[in-house]
Amino acid sequence: MNVKAYDTGEIMLSYMEGGDPSARPLLLLHGGSSRWQSFSSLIPDLIGKFHLYALDLRGHGRSGRASSPLGYRMEDYLSDVINLIRYIIKEPPVIFGHSLGGMIALMAGASYPASVNSIVVGDAPLSSDVLKVHTDRQREMTERWRQVAENGTINDIIFELQHMHISSPEQKEPVPAKDVFGENHPWFEFMAISLSQNDPKMLFSINYHFDEIYQAYSGIDLAAIECPVLFLQADPEQGGLLSDKDVKKAAELVRHSQVVRLNGIGHALHMQDKDLVSKAIQEFIRQMDHSF
Repeated sequence: MNVKAYDTGEIMLSYMEGGDPSARPLLLLHGGSSRWQSFSSLIPDLIGKFHLYALDLRGHGRSGRASSPLGYRMEDYLSDVINLIRYIIKEPPVIFGHSLGGMIALMAGASYPASVNSIVVGDAPLSSDVLKVHTDRQREMTERWRQVAENGTINDIIFELQHMHISSPEQKEPVPAKDVFGENHPWFEFMAISLSQNDPKMLFSINYHFDEIYQAYSGIDLAAIECPVLFLQADPEQGGLLSDKDVKKAAELVRHSQVVRLNGIGHALHMQDKDLVSKAIQEFIRQMDHSF
């Protein structure tokens, strides 16, 4: 695997490339506040079968930062992805997008159908309303993340993550994350490094420019997607964001769609159970090859 850089003329994109150059291209798009290494558990299963690309979205990982908070609109992320496809991948890839990455993948399929071979949506909501900051506590948490990511050490961020309150199926009220996962869970260090590499302006935009950021996604025309799409639905009782209502909407609007519900798995998907996710992706691609 090699980490490379591509300058779009507007921003520098960092991405990983690996696998057989003659194999089918598979582009991995991570979720918000994460980085391409979130797919590390999946890559060993996929690298022998695909020509893999994994992108750090703008403002994330080692990619460049936008000049203002409004440089993190959905159409900005989409433009970066299409640039990477056109000038680096150079043929329509399968796209597996997790959360924010899945939203971008759907926009690519709807707006640039000739640039996408097929899509796997990893628990991404079909309405931006699901992502709105509904409570003061959530808004305060995001703002605290921004502050500690900008000024704190990795250990400061780990402490903040360990003590953030999250929902747990076993508890009526949210509890500290360390009480759910265990104080030494590796996710805390991974996410702390990810947040330390985030552009604080990107986190600021989530709280204070939500409508501008997600306006384009709200108008997405799912019926315009021509390629096959697999929706991986996390368990709503475990914090999944792709609701049953969204799944029904997808079945009605996306002509070539499938849904796999991953019971017992939360929004983290492959970071929680990579075997189930890997199996679902590869089975979908095998079925697609026989059907199209």
